[in-house]
Amino acid sequence: GGELFIELGYDRLDDRFLPTKGMYSQLKYTSSRESLGADLDFDQIEFSIYGNHTMGRHNILFGGVFNTTLDDDIPIYGIYTGGGFLNMSGYEQNSLLGANFGMVLAGYRYEVAQSGFLPGYVGTTLEYGNAAAKRKDIFSDGRVNGSVYFAYGTPLGPVYLGIGWSEDRSAVYFLRFGSVFGANSLGRR
Repeated sequence: GGELFIELGYDRLDDRFLPTKGMYSQLKYTSSRESLGADLDFDQIEFSIYGNHTMGRHNILFGGVFNTTLDDDIPIYGIYTGGGFLNMSGYEQNSLLGANFGMVLAGYRYEVAQSGFLPGYVGTTLEYGNAAAKRKDIFSDGRVNGSVYFAYGTPLGPVYLGIGWSEDRSAVYFLRFGSVFGANSLGRR
């Protein structure tokens, strides 16, 4: 590939790993050009937004992703993927594929242990979206899914252990270490 891009980001989360308040947003325009070594000329727009609000031990998470390809023909490296924790949690990582990807989510997390070496949380999410060849099919042919999980904040980063579910598949189990917020985790290609 050969791409030029411009990216705008806004990050006011109080913690990259287990945030309790703030917002994260990213907007990116990518122009892939044959003159730069790409297989095909194509353009893509990616947008994501996530927010957190805490009241005592209760935390609310909300967010969404909308990634779209502006051209009809793209090479395989330009395809968006979905699946995995907080990115269509009811599906295996990278199991949803398409030239376009979008999802919305709402989540709740409860702080079980407020102090100590390993603060613990239990949470759940409800997510809706899909990957599709056509932009209009992302939400019109969307899939309901979500997760139930335990999270622990460790000195090396958070550990998430849980189960994802969807309306058309059996359960997906996950164990995840590290950040779930940011360009390399949520709304990734």
